[in-house]
Amino acid sequence: MCLIERSRRSLSRRAQYAPTLCRRVMLWLLAYPRRQTKN
Repeated sequence: MCLIERSRRSLSRRAQYAPTLCRRVMLWLLAYPRRQTKN
């Protein structure tokens, strides 16, 4: 039962933090190549 509760909690957390993580990843991917101008 503990595993099921943990999986449900993790899914709920992912559902809540998914949009924020996606935004951070997209912004990071867009800003990362700009930072590396030497290459």
